[in-house]
Amino acid sequence: KKKSEIEGTQIKLSYLDPPMRLIRAAMAIMALLLGQAALADEEEEDETSQGVPELTWLNFDEQMSQDKEVLLQFYAPWCAHCKQMAAGYERLAVEKKTSMLVLRCDATREAALAARFDVRSFPTIFHLSKGREVRKYNGRRSFEDMSAYVDGQWRHQERLSLWASPYGPIGRLKGLIISAGTSMIHAYAMLLKLGLSQFAAGFVIFVAWATVVLVVVLGLASLGGEDPHPHAA
Repeated sequence: KKKSEIEGTQIKLSYLDPPMRLIRAAMAIMALLLGQAALADEEEEDETSQGVPELTWLNFDEQMSQDKEVLLQFYAPWCAHCKQMAAGYERLAVEKKTSMLVLRCDATREAALAARFDVRSFPTIFHLSKGREVRKYNGRRSFEDMSAYVDGQWRHQERLSLWASPYGPIGRLKGLIISAGTSMIHAYAMLLKLGLSQFAAGFVIFVAWATVVLVVVLGLASLGGEDPHPHAA
């Protein structure tokens, strides 16, 4: 009975995937149109960024769709502990390149992802298996300890519950809310920088997000009649 209840919950949650992809696609288009990418280019590069790919809200699906396990570090540029472990983490990324993805995410830039993973301190490290099982790494931050963990020790650790997981409904909702807010702030600032009045900038943001809502509603409506697990004939 317990197993069937869990499977039923997972089936219901599968409906969240298409709307999430629609929202992210709409937000990506709006970000490009309003020049949010230009803001990112102006920000200074972090001195510890060499050798480890960066995870962002826009490339999250692409990175996670690869058929590999993932080790993900959330950091802050000013965090002393993050800088201390940078060399070992970079070495791990190089040595495990063929077998898994070793990624990092600047939580000060990617507030939506940090909220989705419920990050409260730095560095915070997660292991994500191919089946979307998420575990929080609580060991030492040396290369040797992290290497032993990704080589198999993670299997002996309990995974995050559905409600604590970034793939659960609460994690997804938190990520969407934070992402929506930060995107609107960045877009509004860029429009003001381009010379629009406060009223005009606000109107453009309103129209853009009304379009996003319309896309999501239409997407959900198109999914309403679909059965994710059709019965065999």
